Amino acid sequence: QTGSGKSYSVLGGKGDDRGLLPRIVEGLFERLERLDKHVTWKTEVSFMEIYNENIHDLLRIGEDGDAKRKLDVRTNPILGIVIPGLTHCPVKTFQDVMKRVDYGNALRETAETAMNATSSRSHCIFTFKISITESEGVTRVSKTHLVDLAGSERSGRTGVTGKRLEEGNAINKSLSTLASVIRMLAKQGSGKKNHPPFRDSKLTHILKESLCGNSKTVMMAAISPSLADYDETYSTLQFAKNVKQVRTEAVENVINERGVEAELRAQVDKLKEQLEKQMAQGSSRAAFGSQFSVSSVGQYSRPSLVERRLQDIQDYCKYIGRDWDDLIAEEAKRNQKRDKLLEQDVILQIRKEWEDKLPCIHDMTTPEESENCSLHECSDTDEENQQLSLVHLYSPDEVDVDGKGRRSLCVGTCSTLAVVG
Repeated sequence: QTGSGKSYSVLGGKGDDRGLLPRIVEGLFERLERLDKHVTWKTEVSFMEIYNENIHDLLRIGEDGDAKRKLDVRTNPILGIVIPGLTHCPVKTFQDVMKRVDYGNALRETAETAMNATSSRSHCIFTFKISITESEGVTRVSKTHLVDLAGSERSGRTGVTGKRLEEGNAINKSLSTLASVIRMLAKQGSGKKNHPPFRDSKLTHILKESLCGNSKTVMMAAISPSLADYDETYSTLQFAKNVKQVRTEAVENVINERGVEAELRAQVDKLKEQLEKQMAQGSSRAAFGSQFSVSSVGQYSRPSLVERRLQDIQDYCKYIGRDWDDLIAEEAKRNQKRDKLLEQDVILQIRKEWEDKLPCIHDMTTPEESENCSLHECSDTDEENQQLSLVHLYSPDEVDVDGKGRRSLCVGTCSTLAVVG
């Protein structure tokens, strides 16, 4: 639901007005600092946004490459879901983390609509990874994903056109996929077998492990207390009710770092052999005009795909083999560059380059379809119970209008908060 305070709940302001992200990160560092002296720990963060189904690295420095670098989601049999090329910053303190958050938030796509002066035009995922080593080679690993979803939009109310309308269509499409996945996962809890469409959206693909795997997931639904937003609030509560029916089971992740590195290097050797065979077979087929080669499983594939997988794993092997202090020193130098970019307002130029190079989205949904595209399409719920949750909402006698002629979403103090119980 757009304009309901989701981004502010995640980031917040200063002091007691801090949002979830700084409070959670600060709490994690407090827990880490209380560990025994013989225990060593490492932390790293990543920050990305999904804008028009394109993944942007929000911690990338402009000099690192093309401003509009396309990132893909892939599944590795050893590492799980990975995003090759995404920046992972080693950090040591809470202040280090917040500096990265400020930099990434400056790069994030926002725009003004008739319902929100600073509307988020993308889904944002901040990841905080912790590795704790208590004995030789045995490590416990955890990942904390903090996700700020863009709000679902009805084009008739937001008043957007052109590029902003395309952004709204992309947001609604990914949210509808998320709702469909949640609905199917909720049915699995009752014993029904199905296959949720995780790959239909970058958002659900990245969050697959968090939604149904080894995880503990908490979802907050932000709603507006205004009666003018009744339909959006109602569909949001329907979605939240389905989320409550999803069951996940979190277990301790204990790995052997040396063993993981050995498996990855073995995978590198295997991919090199496969690539050599494919290139040799491709040469032998060149005389017959064939542009494909045969893989070890008997299927046709392009050698470039194997090369890309090989490069991704090799880059990761270089990273996990590095000394931690060296990585911290290199990251400190990169962060100095980020600070200079913020001071010089280069962030606005980088964001403009992203917008200029981003392809327009077509064949997604029409404005009429976008008007009806919301979370409640993929929900089965008891309408009577949901209406009872909204019975105390207050409607002001007069609707305030701001300086730009937009209807205010503010209501009287007697309004109550609707909660799925």
